[in-house]
Amino acid sequence: MGIKADKVYQGRIRGGSRLMESAARKTPGFQVMLSCEDGDSDFIIWLTPKNKEKALRDFETLGVDPARLGSQSYFLYELPLEIDGNEITFGTKAEEYNGNFTTKVAWIGKVGAGDEKALAASAAALFGNGRSSVSAPASSRPTPPPQPAPDFAQEEVDDDIHF
Repeated sequence: MGIKADKVYQGRIRGGSRLMESAARKTPGFQVMLSCEDGDSDFIIWLTPKNKEKALRDFETLGVDPARLGSQSYFLYELPLEIDGNEITFGTKAEEYNGNFTTKVAWIGKVGAGDEKALAASAAALFGNGRSSVSAPASSRPTPPPQPAPDFAQEEVDDDIHF
């Protein structure tokens, strides 16, 4: 089938992402392998001084800690494995070169990268009679103290139950 131009996809990063060089100018890049319902494609993050800020944004979109990007071994061995399988949103465009048209991935983004706080406030207002409050995620709430396990060795007395 194949991906279509001028469309936004939700897909996954598939195995095979790697460092690469452009054939013509030997420009270094990191090729991110993508998969979606219409097929497979790739997105290249160019690793040049001029593109450094955009590359940082793209790596952050992939969930990469920018502090780790200074390591050669991270690029070679860890980064491809770390991003493999992650969900991603990407947009495509048609590109023409010497009369031949191809579809390329124009940008990448996080899944659900809309304004989640505004959406959450709207949903909370709907059900909260106009009130909206932000509570801590369940993972950051304090854990209640453990309750003692029942003592099954103790004999039960059913004196208050009438048969």
